[in-house]
Amino acid sequence: MADLAKNHHSFFCLMIDGKKHSIKTYFSHSLNEYGPQLMGQMKKQKKFSDTRMAEDFFDCPLSAEDYIKTLKQNRDL
Repeated sequence: MADLAKNHHSFFCLMIDGKKHSIKTYFSHSLNEYGPQLMGQMKKQKKFSDTRMAEDFFDCPLSAEDYIKTLKQNRDL
């Protein structure tokens, strides 16, 4: 994901082989802002239909390669 800073938030868009895709999300620099509502929005922005897979992605057990593979299988990419 490419980081495009915007005020106190970071904007990330999916880049694969130098090509920018429509999948994007924002991150705040404040940890106290992360809650179920924000994580739900990020799950939707990242095209996750499965909450467990989204949690694995955010916690890092899901690799970038597996994420891209899932997007292709779901025809989101």
